[in-house]
Order: sequence, then structure tokens, then C-alpha cells
Amino acid sequence: MKKIFKPLISVIVVGALSLTINIDKNVLANDIANTCKYDAASKVNPDNSTMNCLLTETALSYNVPPEIVKAIAEGESGNWRHFDINGEAIVTADNGIGIMQLTNQAGYNQDRLKSDIVYNIQAGVKTLDDMFKRKDLPSINGGERDILEHWYFAIMAYNGTKPVNSPFVQATGERNAKAYQERILRIIENLELIDLTELPFTHEHF
Repeated sequence: MKKIFKPLISVIVVGALSLTINIDKNVLANDIANTCKYDAASKVNPDNSTMNCLLTETALSYNVPPEIVKAIAEGESGNWRHFDINGEAIVTADNGIGIMQLTNQAGYNQDRLKSDIVYNIQAGVKTLDDMFKRKDLPSINGGERDILEHWYFAIMAYNGTKPVNSPFVQATGERNAKAYQERILRIIENLELIDLTELPFTHEHF
């Protein structure tokens, strides 16, 4: 009896913890929607001011620089779009969903990623935050969260740690201007969100 009872208690505790986490996420999403005066049930893209608020408030709630989140949203969806003209979430050929273009994300409700912009942004920001915390990626100096350049490899990992995103072209040793993270950093500069310093690493660092 004891062997059955103890695992059952563990399941109940884990289940209660998961429920608490989900409730907290829902509360956070509702708070952000209310702060930005956004109707979460709406099936249209909010105006730029409202979307800017949603992206900024969500980023701040995870202690992620809003400039990076806004640039990723721009790079992924173009003009911060989540819904098409028919009110359906934009889904790309590689199954990227909505404004943050999340693909194959375990632990997230796929239908809600399509129907709920705030949830989609939350999932994207949480994914980016998880990439920043990874220990298997290179770190820059002290890896300080409030220095945008220190997010270089987290931004890369958001799109995927794959050869196409190598900081350098392997065949020539030249800086890879087409790498995902380089494109996102250029968006930050083009939108005049903040001035960035080009990281001084060389091909030999890799």
C-alpha cells in the first residue's frame, strides 16, 4: 500500500505545481492584455502601438530586452503580423506559428499559439530566455542580460544552432551577414531602437 501511495502523492504534487504554473502564465497574459488595452478574443492584428506594448510588457516580465523581442517579431512575421486577412493565424511552410513563428515547441498548446497573440508572444519570449540560459552556447564577457550584444548566441539559438547561422562563412572565414542573429541585430539598428557595437570576435574564436 505504501509503495502505491507515495507515487500517487508525487503525481498530485507535480500536477498541482503544473496547474499553478499554468494559472500564473494565464494571469500574466491577462495582466499584459489589460495593461495594453488589448482584446485577447480579437482575431485581428492590433495597431502598432498596442503590439509594441504587448511585446514590451511581455519582454520586461521575463527580464528580456524589449528591443530584441521586437526585432525578432519583426524579422519573423514582418510588420508584427499574427493574423491574415481572414482572421487566421499565419502559419508558414515550416509550421512557424504567428508573430513569433514558433515551430515544434513542446509544452505549448498549438491551437492557442494560433488563436492568442499574447500567448504566442509569451512562448516566444520564454523560448528566447531559455536560449540565453543555455550552458552549451558560447557566452560573451559576463553574459549580462541588460547588454543587448550579450544575447548574440541566444538569438542565434532561437532560430537554430545550425551551419547557416554560423557567425562566419566556413569556406571563406568572412563574417556571415546572412546569419539569423546578424539579421535581427540589423533590424534593431534599422528601427533605430538602439545603437549596437559589432562584436569583435574573429574566425579563430570558432
